[in-house]
Amino acid sequence: MKEVSEYPYTLGSVIANGVTPVACCLHSKLLAELDYENVQELIGIKLNDEELETLEKIKHQKIIQKENGNRQAYAKSLEVHFEAFKTKQERNAIILEALEDGYTQIEIAKYLGVSRSLVSKIVRKGMK
Repeated sequence: MKEVSEYPYTLGSVIANGVTPVACCLHSKLLAELDYENVQELIGIKLNDEELETLEKIKHQKIIQKENGNRQAYAKSLEVHFEAFKTKQERNAIILEALEDGYTQIEIAKYLGVSRSLVSKIVRKGMK
């Protein structure tokens, strides 16, 4: 008989190996209704603090639903998004990319040190 960790797409494997689950597992009854101590008992594995922290992050992971499938939000940090812009036009294009990546106008505005209304104005112009 194989062990849970040998089936890489099962939720038990995800929990045991501390990896991010596929989108369909994020709303799993196992993660939603059981606390982590009970999950550990259920799968027969004791998780350390780092693994428990990983599960907590997974539990709150934002998913972006698109026509061509779902994907996790925040593929890049805001620091990575905005690390290389030199002009306002580049910044404005990156603002639109960051929004596509799941960040809110408020998060982007705070990071850039500008008002949310400026970000909103850039978004409106970018969608024309």
